[in-house]
Amino acid sequence: MNVKNVSTVPKHIDDFIKGNQDKLNELYDEGMEMYNEGFLSFKCVKSQNKMDVHFLHEGLAIENFQKDSWENLKKTRGSKRLFIIEDLDHNSMFIVYI
Repeated sequence: MNVKNVSTVPKHIDDFIKGNQDKLNELYDEGMEMYNEGFLSFKCVKSQNKMDVHFLHEGLAIENFQKDSWENLKKTRGSKRLFIIEDLDHNSMFIVYI
């Protein structure tokens, strides 16, 4: 997978986040309250009009990222919410801080 820095996500992802912002914030806050650390994980398949969203706690985050990478994501996030979005149609991953 190629890594590129972009200032925006694709329109279909942006529309989903904006259209579901309150519920996404609620899921994120519930996950953080329960686990103290983690992020919202999105799996997007636009061709099937599908977006799976769930909270990954730190233990699962470390399984998906090297420990150093995870620590860097937390540090970069600061006080913002961390959303990690996989666009499976385009084999792309987006890291979004909200």
